[in-house]
Amino acid sequence: MGVLGASNWRKVFEVFAWPLNACAVLIPDNDTAGNSWKEGFLDALKERCASVHVVQPKENDLTDQLRKTPTTQAELINLFKQIAA
Repeated sequence: MGVLGASNWRKVFEVFAWPLNACAVLIPDNDTAGNSWKEGFLDALKERCASVHVVQPKENDLTDQLRKTPTTQAELINLFKQIAA
């Protein structure tokens, strides 16, 4: 799910229909706002999910990371499957 940024994530988070035993992957931006969001959102996710994994991009955000290191859709899906395993 998209969470509307570091300051508005609670709006989406509260109405999202959480499946039982959900596995979440948190991909914060690599900046001050992203790190702040990660800390608050991570605690909230841990209360609702069976497992939570954080993937921290080396670049500013996931989009910048993908631009610098081209990744196919299959590679991304494989990465998320490995994280969820």
